[in-house]
Amino acid sequence: MDRSTRTVEDLLRLLDGLFEPDAHRWTGADGATWWDEFYADRSRPVPFFVAKPDESLARWVESGLLRPGRALDLGCGPGRNAIHLASAGFAVDAVDLAPAAVAWARERAAEVGAEVRFLAGDAFTLGDAELGGRYDLIYDSGCFHHLPPHRRITYLAFVDRALAPGGHLAMSCFATDGVGSEQSDLDVYRGRHLQGGLAYTPTRCGGSSATSPRSSCAACGPEAGRRTRPGSASRSSGRPLFRRRRLSGMAPARPAIHVGRGAGERGLVVIGAGQAGLSAAYGLRRHGLEPGRDLVVLDGEDGPGGAWRHRWPTLRVDRAHRISDLPGLPFAPADPTLPAAQVVPEYFAAYENRFDLRVRRPVHVTAVRDTAPDLLVETGAGTWRTRALINATGTWTQPFRPHYPGAGRSADGSCTPSSTAGRPSSRAGGWWSSAAARRPCSC
Repeated sequence: MDRSTRTVEDLLRLLDGLFEPDAHRWTGADGATWWDEFYADRSRPVPFFVAKPDESLARWVESGLLRPGRALDLGCGPGRNAIHLASAGFAVDAVDLAPAAVAWARERAAEVGAEVRFLAGDAFTLGDAELGGRYDLIYDSGCFHHLPPHRRITYLAFVDRALAPGGHLAMSCFATDGVGSEQSDLDVYRGRHLQGGLAYTPTRCGGSSATSPRSSCAACGPEAGRRTRPGSASRSSGRPLFRRRRLSGMAPARPAIHVGRGAGERGLVVIGAGQAGLSAAYGLRRHGLEPGRDLVVLDGEDGPGGAWRHRWPTLRVDRAHRISDLPGLPFAPADPTLPAAQVVPEYFAAYENRFDLRVRRPVHVTAVRDTAPDLLVETGAGTWRTRALINATGTWTQPFRPHYPGAGRSADGSCTPSSTAGRPSSRAGGWWSSAAARRPCSC
């Protein structure tokens, strides 16, 4: 007597067992074996064996509707769509149940020099360590319609976990034009077979994908429901469907770069590469975060040095207040009589290179938005998505200037802040001294 069904997954596996063996193409070894045999003869006139992307996908990318970001090709087959996305600038992961399909896809990618990370296995059982976090685009061409009705639950749970806020789910599946089976869900279980794959309409597919009030689904493109001729762009065997996972009140202007690929939820952004930012990045690197992948340091300056780049030239290292060492590398200037604006940036540059901190600059942060559980860091150079953030910007670019009578006037009618003092001016005498610049203005 078997009474082992206790969880939703137990129930889903129980329903899997209702189908005929040759109909079980969606999970485990049985599905992989069936698809390996399907891909064994590469010369077969199968539309999606052609090395061209889906027409709908190519159009969405060309029009700018889909912009480069992290992409997952779900059920990638021989890799045609994954390779197209990689050539368009996406960072692509591609997964397929059949090792034979993945092997073929890798060969094709190597032939054209496309960088795609191919995975063989059941995408729905892969964890964050294998997939590397959330995606800005999940593209499915031919996976969804091979799932039995109860496995839509698994599919939606996967999309909800893997698709980033503001990301897109794009799909090509069998349509009600004679390509796929139009039997009802109940008849699917009565007949114990999918009859090659289930057909969908935009309404049926959209109803399935509306997993939250922030989600929507719509049929896209004039070719919806049209079959593609073998040898043209490639099959769109049914309706191309498009869904965007929306954020409440806003959506990023471009796909966000996910920080923390391969590191679960450890991704972190540091804003600012002065003393505080570099020290924080050093400590995080020692704790295992890899710069450029798990850790991103953004800096608004054109080069290393932070606020020290703007010190007046007459401020020499030996006349400045003591400059503290950064952790892991002592500050030992060769010539302390040189300007601090030269020596300290050189020290910071050496520090960044020594510990391979990979600071991105110049990147000006315009906003940080809370889109729980992530933070979106919006900049003029793109958007980063992260689970944590360190703000190490300091006050140099936004100083506090108290108001007092006569502010802005010196004895001769002019006043210069210390950030520009000691630099050439149009005044007679050419150079100002830092001491003169610090004299209080006369009222």
